[in-house]
Amino acid sequence: MCVHDVGMKPHPPRPENKFLRNTSVIEAGQVFTIEPGLYVIDALLAPLQADDRRDLVDWAAIAELRPFGGIRIEDNVVVEERGVRNLTREAFAQA
Repeated sequence: MCVHDVGMKPHPPRPENKFLRNTSVIEAGQVFTIEPGLYVIDALLAPLQADDRRDLVDWAAIAELRPFGGIRIEDNVVVEERGVRNLTREAFAQA
């Protein structure tokens, strides 16, 4: 089983964005992962490489990432009363 952001009571998406993944109420004390990524998916890249958008992409970088499938950076953040603390960055700073 694959579970993401366990333990939150889901709410229906808002009408203005029916594709939101997190529709729960966010409160102090909750921890989330922020996971931006760049994925090398040849079937999606082929049309891009074949048309006039090909110069927008660093194809050498894509070639370097291809054996790994891409790259994802994951940060764990905790919601506090006055903002968000990035626990991952704090841990790296202490290492």
